[in-house]
Amino acid sequence: MEYIDVPERRSKQLFVQVSNRAKFPVEQIENIFATQWYTSRKTFIKGLTRGALGNALKTLLGIPYALRNRVADDWKPDLKPLSILCNGTEHLLRYAVDSTLQTISLNYETKKDSAIEGTVISVGVDYFVQEIPRTLAEIELLAEQYHLCNPHTQFHWTVEIGNQEWQKEYTAEPTWTGKFRGIAPIHWYSLTSFQDLLGALYRKHCLEVGTNNLPVETVCRFFADFNKKTTESGLEHASVATIIEAAGQDSLTTADIEGPVATQLYRELCRCSGSFDSAKLGRIGLEHIRTVLNGILPTEGEVLYEITTDTGDDPNIPFIIEATIARLKDGKRQLWTAINFSPTYGDPFLSRWLPAPVQPNELFLGLRGLLDAYGLREDIPIVLFLHLICPNVEHHEFSKTEINHLPFKQVLGDLLDRLLTKFRRMREEEELRLEQTIFQVLDNILSELDRSERFVFEQLLEKLRVKLSQERSLTTWLESPDSMSRLQMYIASYQSRNTVVSQYVARPAVGTLDIPLHPDRHFSVLAEYVSRDLLAQHYVNKILYVQPSVESRKVVPPHLPASLVKSYPGCRLTDKLAHIIVCA
Repeated sequence: MEYIDVPERRSKQLFVQVSNRAKFPVEQIENIFATQWYTSRKTFIKGLTRGALGNALKTLLGIPYALRNRVADDWKPDLKPLSILCNGTEHLLRYAVDSTLQTISLNYETKKDSAIEGTVISVGVDYFVQEIPRTLAEIELLAEQYHLCNPHTQFHWTVEIGNQEWQKEYTAEPTWTGKFRGIAPIHWYSLTSFQDLLGALYRKHCLEVGTNNLPVETVCRFFADFNKKTTESGLEHASVATIIEAAGQDSLTTADIEGPVATQLYRELCRCSGSFDSAKLGRIGLEHIRTVLNGILPTEGEVLYEITTDTGDDPNIPFIIEATIARLKDGKRQLWTAINFSPTYGDPFLSRWLPAPVQPNELFLGLRGLLDAYGLREDIPIVLFLHLICPNVEHHEFSKTEINHLPFKQVLGDLLDRLLTKFRRMREEEELRLEQTIFQVLDNILSELDRSERFVFEQLLEKLRVKLSQERSLTTWLESPDSMSRLQMYIASYQSRNTVVSQYVARPAVGTLDIPLHPDRHFSVLAEYVSRDLLAQHYVNKILYVQPSVESRKVVPPHLPASLVKSYPGCRLTDKLAHIIVCA
């Protein structure tokens, strides 16, 4: 993917190219891009020609024309709108648009090119504007999320943005086997999906064998656990002969696939197939998740993990949900989600009302609403990662698909309740241990003081910080932005429980200065408002700071210019008011 600046045309261009090792069916190009056919036909949803349900390539070819016309008011892109390179031939596709006649037709030409393995498809878009372009940091985070969801995959990322360049390679974990790779059981298929599968098997079998029927025995081989002799409960599976007998025939024609024969075959396969253990769907697992999160985020403390699965009541809806939560040293709340080992671009439950056991009479909108219910709001530095493994999707409007959240709505709420409750208790225990440590350090500080010694609050705060920094386990905590304010709260809590500390705190006094006015007058001003300019304006060149007691610690008044202050040697501040003499 390349975003190109073209100064002479005062425009920017977007070039996207993808490749794989599959051969493109070039003989069907004219049908694929035919403008006289609808891009999407709902009538195909149950038919054998399921490929006509939606056609992304036809849409991709139209995008360069739509964006070009919006900016340049014509239908003539400068770049190649769409190119397909396969078997040493480049297939160039263009639309001819006649605005007057309101017609659109396909122009298709080919030319020889270098031979490559597989297929390369390229799309070029003129006058493409990125309203909110991704930053390099955002792309790095996206790469980490793909690595998080796919421990078994090797990724190589190369990114150039302006003068910034970033490359990283993620290696695969050879021992990781947490992803389901087997044949799906019949229970995963609805009747409609089963008919779609029969259609695909019919086309494949007829192409390989050259016949016009699909054997029932061939169909049975494509479902997990069907050929096992016994189920987990000890009941014997029905043989292929039993299935053929129930279907009433040993092979299927095109008409049978969409008729009652397929329905009867589906019901018999469901009846005779054993249950599927949803745990086989796999999981990413705590070890990999923890390693990735600790490597890319400023996590603090333990990474908590929970996993759950369906109850097994409905074999058509197997699923697994795994979730982790960790505290961050700084920043705000982060929410990462994934479905079937792929990161999602947003919360898949964003528009769904979900229950939270912590407030049983309320429903909360999306995962963020659930986090709010547990007091983990946007300003709380945490990261929550939720991964849903669910092989079933539902058809939606415009030929799209979506996850039906109802089967695992309650289970999701229970899982997050366990996870977030465990996280809250962990935080409370950590806070209690931290409080006990701070109180013990304060006890030690007070025990080292003389009975007549006094200090101000800021001195105690700094002394406490220095003592705590000697503890290796607290060094990171002290570096957090809110550590000093939290230390102040701990000192206040300690002072409310231990009245002895009040005997050592010097009471702050509001000091005033009497500034001379020539020849025999003066005016008073609070010490905190004294500035060098004010003193210079009234010809003050020396301030003599006198404390009546010598039994307490010496402290320079914080609001006075240090260069003008002169104290008597050995004078120490007490909790009594100090005398300030101003000399002019």
